[in-house]
Amino acid sequence: VGTFAGTILKPVDKLAFDPGVATGIDGYVHNTGLLAEANRVIYGDESDPSSYPGYVAAGAKVNISGPLIKRIQLALGIRISAGNKDDIFDRIKSEVASVVNNTDIGASIAISDIIGAAQGVNGVLAVSVLSPTYSSSNDLISVQPFEKPLILNVDTDVLLALVGE
Repeated sequence: VGTFAGTILKPVDKLAFDPGVATGIDGYVHNTGLLAEANRVIYGDESDPSSYPGYVAAGAKVNISGPLIKRIQLALGIRISAGNKDDIFDRIKSEVASVVNNTDIGASIAISDIIGAAQGVNGVLAVSVLSPTYSSSNDLISVQPFEKPLILNVDTDVLLALVGE
């Protein structure tokens, strides 16, 4: 593509963006949920100064960030008694993801809670942990105080193997 090939490109601004300066809040400093509330408490809120007077000295910067995401990946061996294997596996993945994703920031996960969630699905006869290593001395998935444990993708983070076909 170029003038030597007989091609000339010209921007025509078909999206009709306003070429002027837009004032407002930088998208990278806009927060919602808990981070927004922390910002209101620390910096104050001009619309509600009695509830949010602010505590940071003028000109000071305090960085507020969410927890570090700790991706949890598991492999379980499942023995089913009856039912559609695919449906049972989907329900197991959902239950296990619920246990992990509802764990608080910095709280370790008991592997027995994961086994219990999988065992509670109708049609499951037995559950064994293939990964991580599960023993009497290794019964927790450790999480640091600044980490939030999450299963990001149930299809790749919760691997299930059918045992005893």
